[in-house]
Amino acid sequence: MIVVKSDRPLRENAALVLGEIKDSRALKFLINALEDTDFRVRRNAAIALGKMKDHRALEALLKALRDEKHEVRSASARSLGLIKDPRAVEPLITMLEDDHEGVRSNVAKVLGRLKDPRAISYLINALNDKDWLVRKSAQNSLYKITQQQLGEDFTKWRKWWGENRAKFTD
Repeated sequence: MIVVKSDRPLRENAALVLGEIKDSRALKFLINALEDTDFRVRRNAAIALGKMKDHRALEALLKALRDEKHEVRSASARSLGLIKDPRAVEPLITMLEDDHEGVRSNVAKVLGRLKDPRAISYLINALNDKDWLVRKSAQNSLYKITQQQLGEDFTKWRKWWGENRAKFTD
């Protein structure tokens, strides 16, 4: 695949188109695009990799969770949620501490999509986040994982978790 390095809009759009096409031959290009100098190209590459749902992109997307730009971190988290590989759960949990509320909110949503009980206590802690959207995302994800409707009440969730943890862990 030939893409001109100096043409950022072309690289940016190429990444999105490749994600729509979902051709596995584009995987290497998209993984390499996660290292592009322009964050928009990196973001679109992360989005495209999620659409492809190819587990071979896992390591590159996990690395992209540490990108300097929150847009790339958010896109990478969403894509990891689409790939649904359980190896992504623990790195995603650490992202609940990201300095950008949009990333934290997206990560909380993704953890709900993955429905992995390892995230429960961390999502309960996210109910104390200063951002309302993070709290709402954590609440929704807790429901998806536990089927409990305890709202955003941290104390109720902490009590419930103390009483029910054994049902969710080995």
